[in-house]
Amino acid sequence: RSKQSRSSAASDVYKRQVVNRYKLDTKRKLFTRCVICNCHVIEVDDIISIKENVPPMVIKYGKKITKCPCCNKFYWHGIHVNNTLRKLGLNC
Repeated sequence: RSKQSRSSAASDVYKRQVVNRYKLDTKRKLFTRCVICNCHVIEVDDIISIKENVPPMVIKYGKKITKCPCCNKFYWHGIHVNNTLRKLGLNC
């Protein structure tokens, strides 16, 4: 294994330990805060008005889109969500 691969694996183990140690609510509370400013994100209802802010495929496939009301960053569930869940040892 490469040094980077070992480091990544160790990081994944640490993340799982944090989830378990602090009994984090992984069913309802994941992906509910902005990674930039830590504000709670809100679901976007009017997809048409924000279509220039997200990739066309997100709109096409009807992905749930959230927005940070503090810094205006947009979020949607892509492959990174499944990757994060897997790294945390959670079912995708």
